[in-house]
Amino acid sequence: MRDEGWHPDARGYETAFRLTISLESADGRNLSFFEEHMLPRLAKQRLGSAINLGKVDIFPVISGKANAALHLLRRLDVPPEETAMLFDDENDLDLAKLCGRGFLPTVTHEQVRLHALEAPNWKVSASRGPLGTEEALEGVLQLLPAATI
Repeated sequence: MRDEGWHPDARGYETAFRLTISLESADGRNLSFFEEHMLPRLAKQRLGSAINLGKVDIFPVISGKANAALHLLRRLDVPPEETAMLFDDENDLDLAKLCGRGFLPTVTHEQVRLHALEAPNWKVSASRGPLGTEEALEGVLQLLPAATI
């Protein structure tokens, strides 16, 4: 990738690296180019990617939040539909689709917004900031039986 002008950042990562990719780029290395030309090459090497906070994280396809959660759910014998999560970004989507309920304190990526429109078990908070998080947490608490609260 470096030979092609990309600048991977692996500082502080054990099993992944990150690329900063702009939507518009003078040298042509923008997000559209990355998705069209680089993603197929990464897939052949069994690498996946997710956009997080305007960066592209690249990692082995067997890693990631959803795979870690599936491992724990199997180990604890908990069906995925009995789970809930708070999330807000594209790198959360695979795990969010796995969970029975999803609560979004905010939406930080267009793909999350589009998925939320089609997911009846996801709820986007009406409030923003800390109040949005509080609203999402209240939603999770409402799922618990009264005796456990």
